[in-house]
Amino acid sequence: MHDKRYAFSTGALYPLESNDALTLVGQAGFGHAELMPQAFGDISDDAIQRYAKCDVHISSIHYPLALFSMLYSGHQSMAQEGRAYSAKLVKFAHRMGTEVIVIHPTFAYEGDLKEIIEPQVLGNIRYLYDLCEENSITLAMENYPVGIGQYPETLEAYITSLNMPGIQPMVDTTEVVEGGGEPADFIQKLSV
Repeated sequence: MHDKRYAFSTGALYPLESNDALTLVGQAGFGHAELMPQAFGDISDDAIQRYAKCDVHISSIHYPLALFSMLYSGHQSMAQEGRAYSAKLVKFAHRMGTEVIVIHPTFAYEGDLKEIIEPQVLGNIRYLYDLCEENSITLAMENYPVGIGQYPETLEAYITSLNMPGIQPMVDTTEVVEGGGEPADFIQKLSV
């Protein structure tokens, strides 16, 4: 929170190609960006070469919204494909000198879903977390306008419940407002 760097998310420039979005971020005067990959090729070796020409450091990567179903899947085969993607994502992040990968809380599972779906989903998150730890990348849990991550106290309680001490909270100010909150108040109420 005390870091004076600012980054602009390429997600805000959807549907531009990621290298075009990064170029615009650099032209706007930002030295750092949060990459929101929009396609599998956005974390390829070719992408690394394209991004190098943009002259913007990818300081964080938001796990692709389009691929959330792979990370938060209770389906064993899809979860395995999601883990393979997570491994590629972390490898790419490490090569780019990225410091943070951002994800969101899961749903509050209840009943049979808590017993059947949640263990697989938490295993997927643990897999990503362990890869991040091995590569000195912080896994950040970003607030969400509804559900578990809507409020500072519920976001922190969720992070604590995961028993993955390296996970840090991440605040998306737009999503705070969408959830009916005030960004400065949300940030002040976080204990970190």
